[in-house]
Amino acid sequence: MNQQERQQFLAHWEKVRRTGAFRYIALTAFSWATFSAVVTRLVFILFEQGFSLEALVAGFVSESFLIYWAIFFAGGCCYAATMWFYYQRLYWKMKREVVEEESVSPHDQGTAHEMTGSAE
Repeated sequence: MNQQERQQFLAHWEKVRRTGAFRYIALTAFSWATFSAVVTRLVFILFEQGFSLEALVAGFVSESFLIYWAIFFAGGCCYAATMWFYYQRLYWKMKREVVEEESVSPHDQGTAHEMTGSAE
């Protein structure tokens, strides 16, 4: 990841962090569950019953679809929580690297290379 991408990620994740973990997890889980449930249900209906408007309506306007969506929502919550902690860890790691890079001046880098015997 280059410096510009790193800065973009840090800026974006700082905005996400301000909104909070609950909102991030809820929105991510809702989006993931809705998209996944609709697409998989659509594929299953098309393979099982062909393209029929009655079959599509019956497949989506039913209690079984709500249960299906709730299962995907539970999976989405697990996925979103995992991603929240992963991105938090990545954020803090990158933040530390940026601080370390900023704290090391060009003069200090030259001295470090001279001490270790390495040359650029």
